Amino acid sequence: MLVSEQIESVDREELKQQNHIHKDTECSEETTIYGHINQHMEKNISNTLHEIYDALMSYNESEQPMAST
Repeated sequence: MLVSEQIESVDREELKQQNHIHKDTECSEETTIYGHINQHMEKNISNTLHEIYDALMSYNESEQPMAST
């Protein structure tokens, strides 16, 4: 058997095994790498929005005494 044929055979066998694993395993978004990335991004976005909100509130509070004078 040629090396290229051996590689193709191994590739086919790996694909069969992967397909079998995917059929037996329920992949939810939380268990995939994309799910973890999405959760991480959501947390970062949420934290950033909180920081922006806090900064805006601090700015507004510091501007109020100046506006009334």
